[in-house]
Amino acid sequence: MTKYSKTLKIKVVQDYLTSPLGYKLIARKYGIKSNSLVVSWVQRYKAFGPKGLDVLSPEKTFDGSFKMNVLK
Repeated sequence: MTKYSKTLKIKVVQDYLTSPLGYKLIARKYGIKSNSLVVSWVQRYKAFGPKGLDVLSPEKTFDGSFKMNVLK
């Protein structure tokens, strides 16, 4: 599961685009640990629109046995 939902990402990007706050203050406002995530989200949103913020593969989860087999 991803840490940040698409809904939150869109909200953060829209807030950044419509407010005078910079990346760092927007990240702090929403409790995002790294302002580089906000930078990435804004760049992807500008390039691809809301589709750029899609979660790419949320259905893929790997159990411990798969991970152990990869290590072997």
